[in-house]
Amino acid sequence: MTTSSLPSWIARLARVAGLVLLVTAVGPRIEGTGGGVTTSSHWSLGWPKSPLVVVHETSTQERGAAGTTSVVESRSIEFGFLSWSMASLVAGVVLLALSRSLRREAERASKPADAG
Repeated sequence: MTTSSLPSWIARLARVAGLVLLVTAVGPRIEGTGGGVTTSSHWSLGWPKSPLVVVHETSTQERGAAGTTSVVESRSIEFGFLSWSMASLVAGVVLLALSRSLRREAERASKPADAG
């Protein structure tokens, strides 16, 4: 491996690592429980133990004395700005920018210098 091909090799590695980190940082997960009177669901983006965004939804049906039915719904949204998902999102973007910079450097190094 020559020194001129080293930046392109590192650029490929940085690109793959950056894409893997971005996919894990924003990978969706959906869970739900239902049946009976109460149903709940939540979905999240990011690592399961340290998500970037979590949305909880709950719906409860209540029957009144006059035979009426009412539905109580609630929704909460949580943002994990200081989370492993945010760290992998930032690291993925940095690695992709590094990859792009190294590819440009390798292209400049492989072109012959103008003699004129």
